Amino acid sequence: VDLELSQNQLNGSIPTSLGDLSNLEILFLRDNQLSGSIPQELENLKNLIVLELDTNQLSGYLPPNICQGGKLTNLSVQTNYLTGPIPKSLKNCTSLVRVRLDQNQLTGNISEDFGVYPNLDFMNISHNNLYGEISHNWGQCPKLKTLIMAGNNLTGSIPPEIGNATQIHVLDLSSNHLVVETDEKIAINDIVSGTEAFGVARGIINDIHMLSRNFDSLSSVFVPRLCNTVADRLAKFALGSVSIDVWLEEGPSWIDVFLQADANNLELS
Repeated sequence: VDLELSQNQLNGSIPTSLGDLSNLEILFLRDNQLSGSIPQELENLKNLIVLELDTNQLSGYLPPNICQGGKLTNLSVQTNYLTGPIPKSLKNCTSLVRVRLDQNQLTGNISEDFGVYPNLDFMNISHNNLYGEISHNWGQCPKLKTLIMAGNNLTGSIPPEIGNATQIHVLDLSSNHLVVETDEKIAINDIVSGTEAFGVARGIINDIHMLSRNFDSLSSVFVPRLCNTVADRLAKFALGSVSIDVWLEEGPSWIDVFLQADANNLELS
């Protein structure tokens, strides 16, 4: 059964009686003016494959067992006013192909909310109030081409499994509090070679490639951390600082000791 009522001017709440349509497979209610919460009765739709409720005025929590039937492939609820955590049933919903939860007010720690999805192609959870660390599971989704998590409060480092997932074509983790950890020597070699980079630092390296086209000549040299403690200390200072610090002429006095140490180590090397 297929029920398509998108792009009308429907208002009011979603009828709970939709949960009685046991054979319903596709439900399109997007681009309307629907309000209120998503009925928990939709969990009764064990044959549901596609659920699109995006671009309405829906609020409240997503039903926790929305994927209870195990057949859901497409879930789109973006651009609403939804709150609360990611439904727990999504973690083991291996049938998922396309998921859009973006542009809501979802909260919670996403570190353990998602699993490994053999068929997932597209995932967007951007612009919510989610926090926690990015799971390495995302790099183990063999068909995942688009992963968007921008505009949340995610922390920690970007898992190397994501950087090594060459099937991912679109990766947007901007406007979070993430750290890129990579082998500096490999990064410099990728910059010097001019070829397309892979790994967690590929976005930064490819940006450097783009910017370098504005210069007649640009060279990069690998300097061991032992001989570059100034850069290391400044980077750590920036990560731990909540303010914006700019030094136009003289740097902070505490950096002098590291400048001297770098000079001494360079002489020894």
